[in-house]
Amino acid sequence: GEFGAIDGSSTIDVSDFHHYIAMPNLRAFANGGFPFTKYADLHQSTLVMEANSSVNAISLLLNFTGHLGAITGYPAHRLDIQFPSNQLALNDKDIIIIGKPDSFLNSLAKDSALSVLINNNQRIVDQAIYNGAYDTKGAEKIKVNISSIGRLAVMSGFQSPFDSDRSVVSLIASNENAFALLTDALLNDDKTAQIMGSSAIINSQGIKTIKTDEQYFVGHVPIHTLIWFHFSDRPVLLAILSLLTLLLISFMLWRVLALLTKKRLSEGDQA
Repeated sequence: GEFGAIDGSSTIDVSDFHHYIAMPNLRAFANGGFPFTKYADLHQSTLVMEANSSVNAISLLLNFTGHLGAITGYPAHRLDIQFPSNQLALNDKDIIIIGKPDSFLNSLAKDSALSVLINNNQRIVDQAIYNGAYDTKGAEKIKVNISSIGRLAVMSGFQSPFDSDRSVVSLIASNENAFALLTDALLNDDKTAQIMGSSAIINSQGIKTIKTDEQYFVGHVPIHTLIWFHFSDRPVLLAILSLLTLLLISFMLWRVLALLTKKRLSEGDQA
């Protein structure tokens, strides 16, 4: 039979493609390493973890970078790893956090960048746990220490508080044994396929995902594509707007034709 082949020296140039995505999107993170893999060497990403991190946390770090390397086919050798300090600069970076919930805030100034980041993360993690794991009335008003819950891990995504075009993904383990849950979720294809939304709560029973309303968008597209993107999931509204646009264009054409007719008739009277 016949067969075809692609020339081994051929290339595909996608450099001019537009990029635009609704975030947070843990599916894109778990399956494609986004947003960190926008650059295969991870040179625009910063990872924050404790300087004296445990073997379990470092194992997660190595498995995480290996996972991204498997996705891109390139080593993540330019990933910037930072330890907690009051002088941490996190502007213009996509950020990954690895640690336990109470790991970072010791001796940090309340107005430091890392303190702002961790407080944002804690709010997202609390929201995920309250909405996803508890049905107690008013639970969102109660401050719960995640470390008291048992072997539990939370993967969360949210907008960077330092740059609206940048994102944060946190990998938080309630205790040392819970880091393995995060590693398994990233390396086990069946479990990776279950990760989506803005937060994923992982325990020995499985994975529960949460989608919050704190949506934001990263990337840039032409204005007409932008309009189409945001109305594509609202077909009725898109049809109404299309009809109104057609009516407006028809009215404008009618006015132009009426003016041309009037001008032609006036010229005929003068003749």
